[in-house]
Amino acid sequence: AQDQANSTAMGAQQFALTQQQQNLNPYIQAGQGALGQMQDLNNHWNFDYTADPGYNFRFEEGLKALQNQAAAHGGFQSGNTGRALVKYGQDMGSQEYQNAYNRWMTTRQAQLGSLNNVAGMGQNAVNQSNAAYGNYANNVGDQARNYANQTSNLHSNYADKFGALSTGYAN
Repeated sequence: AQDQANSTAMGAQQFALTQQQQNLNPYIQAGQGALGQMQDLNNHWNFDYTADPGYNFRFEEGLKALQNQAAAHGGFQSGNTGRALVKYGQDMGSQEYQNAYNRWMTTRQAQLGSLNNVAGMGQNAVNQSNAAYGNYANNVGDQARNYANQTSNLHSNYADKFGALSTGYAN
């Protein structure tokens, strides 16, 4: 009976640990995936202000306005129009670079923040998993020690009874 109880207790401990690990595993995997994505984002700083939709819209609209104005006055191919277009392009790049960068950085920080939250859930799951393994080891150790103590006590009781019986026969 004692062996069966010990075996049942050990099995219950193993089942609980396995169930906890299965429950935590999706969070651990999600955290690992988020860390990979964060590393990718941090390794690839691909900022290109000319790819910013806001910059492109403003640039194209301003360019059209200059070209339409030059065409309306008959100076579309003049040197003044060329200089005005170059100046516009340089000024636009200078003015819009910071705006485009700020929009890009805001998006990037939002992405990293979301990934950081998921990575944090993964870290919490790892901590819980480690605690579950520690509890399992402690519980199994306690169970084994209790079993050993009970077995030792049982053998001691048998020895005492056998000794008493032997002494009784000797007298």
